[in-house]
Amino acid sequence: MLNVHLFTKFILANLWARTLFARYMFAKSKGLFLLTSLSLLGCSQPSSHLNATLKEAFIGAADVVMSEEQLQQFPYASAYVTVNDGPRAFMVLSHIDETFNGQAPQLKWVSSDYAMIATQNGRIIKTVHLPSHNLIRRIDDSRNNTATYDWQPNNAYDNHANVSLLAISHQSLVLPLWQGEVTYWQERVEFPKLNQHIINHYWVDSDDVVRKTRQQLGPEQDVIEMEFVKPYIAPNNGKTDQNNPFLADSTKPE
Repeated sequence: MLNVHLFTKFILANLWARTLFARYMFAKSKGLFLLTSLSLLGCSQPSSHLNATLKEAFIGAADVVMSEEQLQQFPYASAYVTVNDGPRAFMVLSHIDETFNGQAPQLKWVSSDYAMIATQNGRIIKTVHLPSHNLIRRIDDSRNNTATYDWQPNNAYDNHANVSLLAISHQSLVLPLWQGEVTYWQERVEFPKLNQHIINHYWVDSDDVVRKTRQQLGPEQDVIEMEFVKPYIAPNNGKTDQNNPFLADSTKPE
């Protein structure tokens, strides 16, 4: 039987996540930084209690731990996330940006401290309000195996990269609500002007659903690991997206 109190808590959490995204968009339009703390959401007793509940559910000083029952009853796409192998956060899909020409949608995941990670086909393409580094954008051209990166701080724009993606092996993967066989991919991103490179990692199931990733935003920058507890699956799952890097069957291991 559905725990009504828990379900209500998660409904409020999702609404709050959407509010965070709306505030992020408003602040972005005004050129502001999202440095507001949870306390600014209100100081009344009900609001303070709600803030504490939501903060506990999403992110804290220690790893977020949710039971299998809690995760199963949570009705929205969600992910466990760590930055530089730090405390584990629980992030919720707050917004889906539809794209054109058959490309996969851009997914925006938010946490209670206003952090935002945007992904497309599993790749991180933008971050906001991470502790030290942020990816302004990553634009891929998979047909030419290239990408362009912009970073903060220091407004480092137009960093061109050569991208090579290789399916390494078949593996078994166990996640909180899913387990099965996946293809493990490694992505090498080389920045010729910087004379540096990064290695990204992806675990993709037989339906081309990205189940887990470990990606670095850039050379000597943050490493983000995402486990998609409840992945968002687009209607065509990106199968019409020519930029989807995981549809090249010829590169998959035997």
